[in-house]
Amino acid sequence: MAREPVQNPTESAAEDPAQAEIRRRTTELEARIKADKHDTDAWKQLIAHQETVVESSFGSSSRLKLRHAVSAVQAEMYRRAMKSNPDSRDLVLGYLDACMDTMDDETVLDEWRAAVERTADPQVVLRYLQFCQTLATCFSVLWMADNYATAVRHILRCYTRCPDKEPEIGPAITELIHSACLFFRESGFAERALAIYQAALEWYVMTPDEKQQTSMSHRLHELRQMWNSGWPRIGAESAKGWTAYLAQQGLAAPTDPATPPQGESSASTIDAWCDLEMRRSKLAMVPHLLDLTKRDSEHIESLDPFSIVVFDDVEPYLADLRPNAATAQMLV
Repeated sequence: MAREPVQNPTESAAEDPAQAEIRRRTTELEARIKADKHDTDAWKQLIAHQETVVESSFGSSSRLKLRHAVSAVQAEMYRRAMKSNPDSRDLVLGYLDACMDTMDDETVLDEWRAAVERTADPQVVLRYLQFCQTLATCFSVLWMADNYATAVRHILRCYTRCPDKEPEIGPAITELIHSACLFFRESGFAERALAIYQAALEWYVMTPDEKQQTSMSHRLHELRQMWNSGWPRIGAESAKGWTAYLAQQGLAAPTDPATPPQGESSASTIDAWCDLEMRRSKLAMVPHLLDLTKRDSEHIESLDPFSIVVFDDVEPYLADLRPNAATAQMLV
């Protein structure tokens, strides 16, 4: 009895045009990577192609299972790609996105922190802050405040690791400051948002020329003195800036802008009360500039504790950057 010829698996697969195309595409991309393992475009195309490969194997499985399987395969492919291209922003961020579909929150957070520790790319640090704001299991305003403060140091470290990144550092710091101000304002900490912006403008835009060449520690000490003196800050009607403060050191500081101005009110008691409340509401957006040693206990106890922003709250956002008109323009 004659034996039936054994069917060649390759020929069998060729009967399915879809499978043949998947195999052809896979072979093509793997050949490109084999020829140049630093071809990040080929890596990204091969990783994206895995969705088609996995879908062809899963058939009619649920969409959730399919998504998990695709992400798991893609995460492993990203790890392979990053071994040859550790500095590729697209590969790093793509890997972290894939992790979000396959890992629990704490594990994904650890992966993000590890990526931030390794990176020389400021944009990875900024994306980390965006991720943190979506992490419900860990999120709190104080936790985010710590993340913003440490992110500034991580961005500065990018320049230490890769001096070629210097042109990106200033814009990244500026973007972080804008993000922090928006975050604190929308979280109900309007006073801190305003204080951070005021300090950033004084530091990055209005530093006196004679202070530009001094050490960072000296400049911080000088700005701290101005900040703690009660000198009017940017945005206040009587504000004159850091240069004016240095020129007039030793003179009495202007009156406390947190004290409601005495204006004319209507004859009606209700209208007068409304007028006072509206003026106080506007002033509530300005961080208090108070010398607490000159206030009685009743006044101090009436203050909102979160409306008093000390210099230590804003100092983490002040980096030792070279004066740069473009960065200053972005901040303003």
